[in-house]
Amino acid sequence: MLTFRGSALAAGAVLLAAAVAACSTPIPGTALPQPPPDAAATGAVPSGRTPVTAPSRPGSRTPEPQVAPGIAAMPGQADKVAAYPLMRRIDPCALHDPAAAARVTGARPDELVPGRHLNACELVLSAGDTAVRLPTWRLTATVGADRGQRVAPEVIAGIEFTEIPPASTAEQGRSCRMVRGFGPTTALELLVRHEATAPAPQTPCAVARAYLAEAGKWWDAPALRADKLTTPTLRIADLDPCAGLTSVASELGQGVRASLPHPHGCSLLATKGEPGQPGAGKGARLTVELGMAIDPRALLDNATPGYVAVTVAGRPGVSTRRPAAAGSTCELAVVADDTVTVRADQTRDGARAAVQVVTVSAAECPLAVRAADGVLALIR
Repeated sequence: MLTFRGSALAAGAVLLAAAVAACSTPIPGTALPQPPPDAAATGAVPSGRTPVTAPSRPGSRTPEPQVAPGIAAMPGQADKVAAYPLMRRIDPCALHDPAAAARVTGARPDELVPGRHLNACELVLSAGDTAVRLPTWRLTATVGADRGQRVAPEVIAGIEFTEIPPASTAEQGRSCRMVRGFGPTTALELLVRHEATAPAPQTPCAVARAYLAEAGKWWDAPALRADKLTTPTLRIADLDPCAGLTSVASELGQGVRASLPHPHGCSLLATKGEPGQPGAGKGARLTVELGMAIDPRALLDNATPGYVAVTVAGRPGVSTRRPAAAGSTCELAVVADDTVTVRADQTRDGARAAVQVVTVSAAECPLAVRAADGVLALIR
C-alpha cells in the first residue's frame, strides 16, 4: 500500500493514501506543521520544505544541449532540458490538501496516488458513505506541465495562476486547468475534473479557484521528494530517463536526437544514416518512460496471448510485439521496484496492484532490453 503523509493537512486531520473508491475506512496519519498565516505574504518557506527557485532560461542559448553523453536534444527542447531535473525532484503529491478539497467540494477524499506519469498526483473525491462510492471530483497536480497560452494571469492566495481553455469542446464545463508558471515554458498545473454524471453543484473552475485559495501556499513553496512529506519514497521518481541510454543510442543510427515529452519520458530518434540492421538507421526510434502501472506479470497470470516473460538486470518483466506503421515494435515493461504497491481496490483480495515500472518501445526486443538495463542501472 502506498501511503502519503500530507503536509497540507491540519493537525489531527484524516490522511488518505491509496484509499480507493470502494474503501470505506480512511487511513490515519500524522501531519507536519502548518506555515505561519502570513508565510505566503512574507515569502517564508513553510516548515520542513527545502527552498526551491523556479528554473530560468539557460544563459547559453545552445540550440541542442545534451541530455546524456553523446545525445543532443531536438531543437526547441533546451528549456525542458534545463527545467526537468528540478521537476523530477519536486513532489507533486505534496501540492495537494485533501482536507481543503473536502471543504471546497463537500465530497470525501478517497484516493491520493501518483498519476500515469510520476510528475503527477491525483486526489479523487467521492460522495456518500455507501460501501461502493463512485468518483465525484478528480484533482490532478502536475509538475513540469506546459505553460500553455500566455494569457493574463489572476492572483489567488497571493500567487499568479492562469486559466487555460479546454483543449476540446467535450471538456468545456467538465474540467478546468489552472497553471502557475514555474520556468520559462514549464508550470505547476492543477486540473479539476467533475467525474459524476449528475450535474455539478459548482463549476470545475469555481472548485479550482476555491481549492487554490486554501492550498495555494503549497504551490508557492513546492516541496521536494527529499523533504519526505509523503511516504514511502518512489525509487525511480528522480531518475533521468535519458541518462542510461548513451550506449544504445549509437545502435539506432547517426545524428540521434532526444525529445522530452514529460519529466519522466525520453524519446530517441536517429536523424541520419542508412538502415544497416533491423530497427536502425534514419527514422529509428526508441522511447523510455518511468511510471506506476499494473504489475506487468499479471498479463502472464491471465495467459494473455503474445506476452512472454523476460528478466532485465535481475528484475521481472514482460515483452510483446505490436503492429506499427513502419513494421512491428517491441513493447517491454520491467518491474523496477515492487516493494511499493498501489492497489486499485483495497476491498477486493484479487484487485491488481500498480508498481514502479520502466517501459521501453523499440523496433527490436534485444535493443529494448539493453535500454531498460541502462536505466535500471541508475537506481540507487
